[in-house]
Amino acid sequence: MVTLSEPVDRSLADNLTNIDSGALIDNSAPALVLPQKSLLLFNETDQERTAATTLLVIDPSSYSQVMTEPLLSEETPADAFTRLNEENVILTEPIANTLDVDVGTIIQLRYVNYTEIVIPVVTPNGTSFLTKIVPVPAWVNFTVIGIVQGAFMETVSVGSFSLADTCYVAYDILNDTFPQYMDNATMFFIKSKANQDLQLIEE
Repeated sequence: MVTLSEPVDRSLADNLTNIDSGALIDNSAPALVLPQKSLLLFNETDQERTAATTLLVIDPSSYSQVMTEPLLSEETPADAFTRLNEENVILTEPIANTLDVDVGTIIQLRYVNYTEIVIPVVTPNGTSFLTKIVPVPAWVNFTVIGIVQGAFMETVSVGSFSLADTCYVAYDILNDTFPQYMDNATMFFIKSKANQDLQLIEE
């Protein structure tokens, strides 16, 4: 795994794969840990449940080629990670338990939307109108298509973000709801070619 202190364009994955004319690395998958916690909501009748989560943004195609699939719940389809899109998410078991949700449940993610408002300004010469862009909370619906299990999540973290609190989303939803991070990546998962010297790849 290659981690970066500053976001870069996720297309850097292609550069990594092509190092030494492609002789060292089989594939590379970009990912982004959103730098702030997000809020998930499950609303069933009058009982609302919320959970703070780390959003891990992945490219479903390359991620599935690079990473060994983690332990999934019985209800999770084996190809869940390749099916991530703008309508689906995968949750870790602690987040699913906090929300009390299963595969197939619809949940909501809160994000900040920006809208244009018109403010009347009264002056001695009459009323003028000022246009201003303001942040407003907004919600987007997702279907839970998978739940990741395993004790490893309790010990593995990326910076200050624990994998135990992760919600996996695709780059489609990042670009739609968090445009300030569009196509950014802060890490790349690397799959080396067989029988390669890992020290050489690191260098």
